[in-house]
Amino acid sequence: MGEVVARVFLIVGFAFALIVALFAVQNSMVVSVRFFTWGFETSLVLVVIASAALGAMSAGVLGLPGSIRLRLKVRELDGKIRRLESELKAAREAAAPATQPALDRQSSQGEEGAGDGSRA
Repeated sequence: MGEVVARVFLIVGFAFALIVALFAVQNSMVVSVRFFTWGFETSLVLVVIASAALGAMSAGVLGLPGSIRLRLKVRELDGKIRRLESELKAAREAAAPATQPALDRQSSQGEEGAGDGSRA
């Protein structure tokens, strides 16, 4: 399921990048960009692509803490699974000797009964 979601996000991301690239190429005029006291003239293509790239990087940086938190939780839960599986294995091994003599008695009684039936 996770692979399907990742592939859908990848396809949507490529589609969005293609749309941005087409928009940028079709609007290739020179524009004046001003930010506070900083200003310059450049192609609209560069402004659009830089804006999209900065937006993608911002989204990635803002999503990073949640991603790290999820990875740490997965690591914690994997450790818990390993610990519980080892506890379960130890409990089964501890229970096995207690049930083994009862099984041995049942099988030995079955053999004795089979021996008695063959003599008759």
